[in-house]
Amino acid sequence: MERKVKIKVKGVRTKDGAGVSLVRVLGHETVKEFDPILMLDIHLTV
Repeated sequence: MERKVKIKVKGVRTKDGAGVSLVRVLGHETVKEFDPILMLDIHLTV
């Protein structure tokens, strides 16, 4: 099965409720393009 890239999304740096820094890749701006149940965050420790 082959899939094509429909859209590239740039993550937005933010903090969660506990103050943890993360990069929100799928969120408010991309809800119309993706499954509204799906939320993808990248948690990086520096």
